[in-house]
Amino acid sequence: MKKFIIALLSFTGLLFAHENWLMTDQFITAPGETVTVYLCGGHYFPESGFAVKDKLVYKTYFIAPGGDTTAFKTTVDGRRRRGEITIAEKGTYQVVAVLKRPQKKEPEYWTKAVIVSGGKTEPVNYASGKGLEIVPETGISKLNPGDSLPLRILYNNTPVKGTVSVSIDGKKNFTRKTDGDGRTILTIKRSGTYMLYVTRGAQGSSLTFYIGE
Repeated sequence: MKKFIIALLSFTGLLFAHENWLMTDQFITAPGETVTVYLCGGHYFPESGFAVKDKLVYKTYFIAPGGDTTAFKTTVDGRRRRGEITIAEKGTYQVVAVLKRPQKKEPEYWTKAVIVSGGKTEPVNYASGKGLEIVPETGISKLNPGDSLPLRILYNNTPVKGTVSVSIDGKKNFTRKTDGDGRTILTIKRSGTYMLYVTRGAQGSSLTFYIGE
């Protein structure tokens, strides 16, 4: 089965003059499995160009299907950071990394990865209500090439008007503009690795997830 990873990323002007994203070794998994999570950065997605510095990693945690939040740690592993989480049950897990400069009061970059455990597990509420995020408004685990994926950009649950930039397999980019309510539609053109990013001033956010063909 071919793997299909969609990454929605945000790029933060002055601080992050590059992309940051979360990857995993298993976007589709099963209860009892240990999943390795990678926090990556650089200009050439999906290959990480450098490891994010310790001082910029504000929080790393995952949200279990029932809503419980568990922190985990990452360490430098070559040109990326690496951590592990344990999948305890069937459902959708959301892995989050928040980046912030020590002198800043508020975070500046949010990254998220969606992991599906035990098959199709929709519906899921993908909105956390925290920070800048690109929120899928349909079930990720049910998508196939040719389907439409409605998205909404939110900042602390408030709609954000902006432009989502998309790269398939790290190649040619195209964009999708949102309406005044922060919504846009992405057509899943083909299987492959997708990267999308959006900005709100000097803040950004990212999302990655996997869909089998």
